[in-house]
Amino acid sequence: MKMLTTLICLSLLTMTAQAANDHHDEHGGGQAHRDNTALFPQPKPDITRATPPAAPKLESPAFEAVINGDAATLKWQASNGATDYHVQVATDPNFKWLKAENHWVKSTSFDVSGLEKGKLYYWRVAAWKGDNNAATNKSPFAASSFETK
Repeated sequence: MKMLTTLICLSLLTMTAQAANDHHDEHGGGQAHRDNTALFPQPKPDITRATPPAAPKLESPAFEAVINGDAATLKWQASNGATDYHVQVATDPNFKWLKAENHWVKSTSFDVSGLEKGKLYYWRVAAWKGDNNAATNKSPFAASSFETK
C-alpha cells in the first residue's frame, strides 16, 4: 500500500510539472516567469528631470564688441527652467586662463571688473537646472568675446 501511494504521488507530481512546462512553452519560454514588480516596484523615469535646460542666448556685449574701461556687465536671456547660471570670463578661447568664474549666478547678468585695456576677452554662460538628473542638469555653454579699449 505504501508503495502504491508513493507511485501515485510521483505520478501526480510528474503530470503537474509536465502541465506547467507545456503552459510556459506555449507562451515563449521554458522557465517560469515571476512578476516581481509587486514586491520590487520599478522606478518610473521623470522626463522633466531628464531634459537639460537650453543654452542661454547671449545679449551683451555683442560678439567682438569693443568696450571702454576696465569693467563690463555681461547679459543674457533667461533659459527656461534654469535655476542658476555658470559664467566664465577668460583671456583665451579654451578658458584655461580664467579672469572670473561663478557657478551659481541667479540673475541674467554678471559684472566683471579688473579688465586690462587693449585685451581680448572670451566669455561664456551655461544654464543650470538643479533638480535635474546629474547627466542633464547643465546646458551647453553659449560663448562670445569682446575687446577692451
